[in-house]
Amino acid sequence: MADLNFIIFCPLLAAVCIALLPRTFNVLFRAVALLATFLSLLGALRLFLAFDPAAAGLQFETDAGWVDALGIRYHVGWMA
Repeated sequence: MADLNFIIFCPLLAAVCIALLPRTFNVLFRAVALLATFLSLLGALRLFLAFDPAAAGLQFETDAGWVDALGIRYHVGWMA
């Protein structure tokens, strides 16, 4: 998975995990949230260090069909 997608979906996955846990697991809520935040930070730092400001166009681009019947696509990238 590309790093840009990872920093988008890591917090989303953590939120789903937290939503599925029982309410009594307060410490685990915080641990999952902290882990997701830390992993997203590492992904963002990796993107920042790999970014080439001299390059034209989108970098770290993902373009995929999502609901083809409706023409809906998932398209993300980072532009200078």
